[in-house]
Amino acid sequence: MISANDIVEKALFSGQFEIQGNSIKKFTYQFSPWKKMKGIGGREFESTDVQMFKEVRDEKTNKKTAQILDLGRYNIGTIRIFIYAYSLMPKILKLGVTDTSGFKKYIDENGGMRVYRDGMRIYDYGEKSNDWLSLDIRRVNQPGIYLSNNQFMGYVFIERSKSGSLIEKSNREGFIENDAYFLFRDVVLFALRQFEIRRNEDKDKLQSFYSS
Repeated sequence: MISANDIVEKALFSGQFEIQGNSIKKFTYQFSPWKKMKGIGGREFESTDVQMFKEVRDEKTNKKTAQILDLGRYNIGTIRIFIYAYSLMPKILKLGVTDTSGFKKYIDENGGMRVYRDGMRIYDYGEKSNDWLSLDIRRVNQPGIYLSNNQFMGYVFIERSKSGSLIEKSNREGFIENDAYFLFRDVVLFALRQFEIRRNEDKDKLQSFYSS
């Protein structure tokens, strides 16, 4: 049986974020080729104090403007995110995975972005039935640029004492969709996009190297 540790160790692309206020205080990214990937070197990337924003389209002028994302507007606290992403190309999987079908099934079942508060999981974020970040819809439009839920496993960690603006529903399935929640969602999406930009550079290099 494939274990969670096996899956994490096989991550070709991984990233960690520490987010406070209106910026990503620290972002580290790693590309870790498997031993059989001869001729391809790994790399590490680190950035600090990346200001967060989202593009907002003006309905009258149809122009886009940058809107700052600031967690300080609400009681959300520090957000920490861990991401492990994969290439599912059969030719690449064979270089490091024995049970390719089991490997793909595990990621398909456990993929997406899950949320934890004081180590306790907040359901049903990360379940196949809840694409709370609309990742699969986003990928349909530009499949080569964006990650879908079955290509990565992500984990968002927040602290209960500092995230009072994120209110859990009475049935304990997710947060009430107030302004704080939508800001939280936008921040997670912004961080994921920073990861995708770095990952795409190495993904393209990897696919080019192993394409027919």
